[in-house]
Parts: sequence; structure tokens; C-alpha cells
Amino acid sequence: MFRLKNLRTLTISSNKVQSLPASFQTLSLDHIDVFGNPFEIQQAKTKLDSPASARTVPSLLALSAKSVITSRLACEEGEVPSTLIKYVDEAPSFCPCGKLCIDDGIISNGSINLLNVSDSVCGEKTVPLEMILCSLVCFHRFSNNLIT
Repeated sequence: MFRLKNLRTLTISSNKVQSLPASFQTLSLDHIDVFGNPFEIQQAKTKLDSPASARTVPSLLALSAKSVITSRLACEEGEVPSTLIKYVDEAPSFCPCGKLCIDDGIISNGSINLLNVSDSVCGEKTVPLEMILCSLVCFHRFSNNLIT
């Protein structure tokens, strides 16, 4: 979603959406409609010994994508492999601290106040958010907490 800089209105009402992706926090909207979705804030904390909290070594593809994104390089067909172009378009997630995470974050649950990404909200104001956290420090800081 980080490439949707010009998106101003988003309607996802009555779509059985249970949580929003981590990249959602990068949006800047005029209006969002989330009415009629079965949002449910999870109270259970992610355990540090669970598979979701396991940190892995990023793949060469993930490291390449991170370099392309952080260096703001143009990805054009013929200059870079098509798999890298697709990966750069689909993979990026940002930790609430702002650090880019690709295949190397800790997956956790939190919530987001939609008024932080939109001027106007129809439906619930605070909704669940799937988070990718960059480190154990951010895990303890943001895991299962409201992102403001």
C-alpha cells in the first residue's frame, strides 16, 4: 500500500475484513469507510517462542528488494529481474517505528486508530492491524498496543 500515495478515498465496507495489513499505516486518506466488517481486537499477546515471533535470515531477493526501496531505485523490465519487480511491488511492510521490514520481521497483532490515516471515518475508529515488527525492542514497544 505504500505506493498508493494518491489514494484519497477507500471503501471496504461489508467485505468480511477482519484486520488491516501493516502497510495500511502509511496511507493518508480523506475518507475511509470500514462499516459492516467483523473487526475484533485480539487481546492475546504473541508469545516470543511462537512461530510468528521467529526471526529468519532474509533471502537474497528480500535484501535486493530492500536495497531497491531504500535507495529509491527505478525498477524497469530488462534492467532487473521480473521477480524482483514483482517482489518490490508486493512485499514491503513497515514497522510502526518506520523501519522497512521484508522477510525479517516479527509478526504480531495490534490496532490502529483510523483517524491517524484518514480525515473522515465511517464505521469503527479503532480496528485490528497485522503488524510486522523489526526487532525485539519494537515487539515489546508495539505488540498488541494501539498505534497512534
